[in-house]
Amino acid sequence: MFIKNEIELQSIIKDGRSIEVELKTKVPPIEELARTVAAFANTQGGVILFGVGENGHIYDTPNGSVGKVVEGAKRLLSPVPPLELTEIYYDGKRISELFVKPTVQGPVLIKGAALKRVGSQIQPADKERIISLLSLKGLPQEELMTILETLAEAVSKQTIEIERLRKQQELENKWTARLGAWIWSGIIGAIIGYIFGLFFI
Repeated sequence: MFIKNEIELQSIIKDGRSIEVELKTKVPPIEELARTVAAFANTQGGVILFGVGENGHIYDTPNGSVGKVVEGAKRLLSPVPPLELTEIYYDGKRISELFVKPTVQGPVLIKGAALKRVGSQIQPADKERIISLLSLKGLPQEELMTILETLAEAVSKQTIEIERLRKQQELENKWTARLGAWIWSGIIGAIIGYIFGLFFI
């Protein structure tokens, strides 16, 4: 287990999010958790605390809720990195802790994308990072290095494109929601104006 006692937990909460620590006030969607796990595994590992806010406020996590999301996240990852899920009680509230170990089986991919942790952010893994995660033991390096570099560059480019499309989709979804709100506001305004005109003009 990553956190050994309350003193260690207090220190982590005080320091906040970092390259090795992610704080979640509530249980996130499955894909969001899978992305965080993949990024940790492809960097140097880390811990995700569920039920802890950026300001150090402690929230109670529902019993069993984190485990279900973790299982769902594992189905999106290939390969699945070593994970350890435990519970800690702090000030009478349940905090779930997911310890993610660094991958030893090559890059952990989510939907074909290789991610890494940079500070407290998730970014596409570059070619050099992907190569460093590939095991070359027992293989003729001179013959395979060119192939591995080509593969790593392709995966890196694919990851960047996936990230671009994901952000574009998020932006389009926001604009669609806003457009819908504007349209409905216009319709409602027109109806109110029509009714007002019938009775008062």
